[in-house]
Amino acid sequence: MIVIKPRPRLKLDDEAIVTVVAEELDEEERQFYLLRWDTHPGVRLSDIKRQRQQDAVNRARAGDWRLLADLVRRGIPLNSEAGNLVAARLLGKIKKKGTRGPPKKPIEERRLASPSIGADEEYELIWPILREHFPEERIGAIKARALQIAAQRAGIKDVKTLENYRKSKRRVR
Repeated sequence: MIVIKPRPRLKLDDEAIVTVVAEELDEEERQFYLLRWDTHPGVRLSDIKRQRQQDAVNRARAGDWRLLADLVRRGIPLNSEAGNLVAARLLGKIKKKGTRGPPKKPIEERRLASPSIGADEEYELIWPILREHFPEERIGAIKARALQIAAQRAGIKDVKTLENYRKSKRRVR
């Protein structure tokens, strides 16, 4: 006689689920950091540096000179376009544009200022993992548990905070 064991059910207080999710997320991050230091997945270091300079030039043209100033401060050799832009600014040919309020912060700064952004990104990784481990569970229960795990990992005490952030039109997407 064949005995069929029932699949495990998703329990909201099960710490084993949190552990499995954490291990899978940590493994993905570990694999990323095992890549050679001078490469990004499929991108050469020189391309990354060139893109960083181009981003600094684009932001300077939009009125935010901080990235370009940082490159100059570090002594990083600038391409001709960036050098000409810096020279024009120093000679007074380019005036600082008046803007309303401070420039929008880069995503890294916003992520550090608000744990909800990181938790939202982790939620998008967590719920497929739970779906894979608990295929018979309702999708609503899986997503609710994924929200709880993401909030817990980000140090958010009330899950409602993360739920409200996900519904907000100011959400980073």
